[in-house]
Amino acid sequence: MEREKIIESIQKIILDIKEECIIQNMAIRDNIFSILESKCTVIYYPLENEKNRGFHIKKIVENNLEDFVYINTAKPIAEQIFTAAHEFGHILEVAEKVWNSLGYEKKPTEEDEEYITNLFAAELLMPTEAFKNSFFAHMNELGIKFGKIKFDDLIQLIVMQMSDFMVPYESVRKRLEETGI
Repeated sequence: MEREKIIESIQKIILDIKEECIIQNMAIRDNIFSILESKCTVIYYPLENEKNRGFHIKKIVENNLEDFVYINTAKPIAEQIFTAAHEFGHILEVAEKVWNSLGYEKKPTEEDEEYITNLFAAELLMPTEAFKNSFFAHMNELGIKFGKIKFDDLIQLIVMQMSDFMVPYESVRKRLEETGI
C-alpha cells in the first residue's frame, strides 16, 4: 500500500464530509459525537474493566440494515473521541472507498481496513496541516528551536497537542511520525 496516496484519498473524503456536515473548524474534537449520531444510532455504555473502547455493527431493523456504534464511556474522553471517529470511518466505508480510488482489485483485508480507518480517524481529528501548524506554534510559544528536542519538551508538546485536538497520547505520538515531524 502506498501511504501517501491513501492519505490523499482520505483527505478528499474528509473534504466531502466537512462540506456535507458543514464543519468549518479544523479540530473536530468532541463534535464527532453529533456527527456520528447524525449517521447512525450511538449507544453509550460504561464498562470499567473492558479493553474494548467501542465497536460498530449492522443490524436489520424493520427490514432496513442500520448502523449501530457502541462507545465505552468508562474510557477517557480522548479515547472515546478517537473511537467515534474510527467507527465513523467504518460506517462511511472509507477503507473500501480508498481501496477503489487506488485501483486495487480485491477487497481490503481486515488488517488493511483497520489501518486505513485509523488513518482516516487521525486525519479527521488531526488534519496534517493543522497538526503541523499547531505543533510548530507550540514550539515557538515554548521557545524550543527546531532540531533535537529534549525529552521533557517533547512530552510537553505532545500534551499540548492532546489538548488542542482532544485525542490520546498514542494518537499524537503516531501522528508525529505520520506527518514527518
